[in-house]
Amino acid sequence: MTRECDSNADNKDAVYYDGSCPMCVAIVGKIDDSSKGDNFSMNDITRKPLPSAFTRQDVEREMHVVGADGKIYKNAEAILKLLEPYPAWKFVVTVGRLPGVRQILPIGYSFIAANRRFVFGPASRIYWLKIIISVGFLFGLFLSPTLWVSSRFYPLTPVLNVLPPIPYPFDWTLFLILSGVLAAVIVSSRPRPFIWLAVALTSLMILLDQERLQPWVYQYLFMFAALGFFRGVSTMSPTEI
Repeated sequence: MTRECDSNADNKDAVYYDGSCPMCVAIVGKIDDSSKGDNFSMNDITRKPLPSAFTRQDVEREMHVVGADGKIYKNAEAILKLLEPYPAWKFVVTVGRLPGVRQILPIGYSFIAANRRFVFGPASRIYWLKIIISVGFLFGLFLSPTLWVSSRFYPLTPVLNVLPPIPYPFDWTLFLILSGVLAAVIVSSRPRPFIWLAVALTSLMILLDQERLQPWVYQYLFMFAALGFFRGVSTMSPTEI
């Protein structure tokens, strides 16, 4: 997305970024150390004033680039503008500005920007750990769907005989709910409730059939439980770690 702003007197693209954002600082550092670093004028909004065309809240939400011609680029378009001078990224920039791709990129940018303080910050290890565990568990579920449903050819072995099997189609519904909860762990910035819900649902399904207590299943359960007890995962906020 572009707008108009006063043109830059030094004929450089002016980059406005949040100096307290680890992702923004990492991007700016890479550009400063590159051969094209002189093409840009870097402006940390925590230290320098902003143009009247946008506010501090705008830049805290997404990086802004003011081109030498006065056009304002933000969101994914700002990143493409930063990559423009680099020949190695020319193909990526071209593809990123194609119809359809151009409309999709802001969605990805917004997701990363919303999670930027723990994707790149002190909480990054925990953030990626919860994603890796959830993705691994999801792959395990989708590679063994018949293990998790009642409507199959071999019998169930519940922990207690009084436990009834979940009839079709509710067995598949529970399977899909568990998959959805794991997906919620991946995308949520407050994943703790979803982590414990995944542990509870999986434990319930194991009680209904001991065959589900595979080594990979209880290993994921232990990892999820450990992650659920970790205080910093409640909001994935670096200040809580």
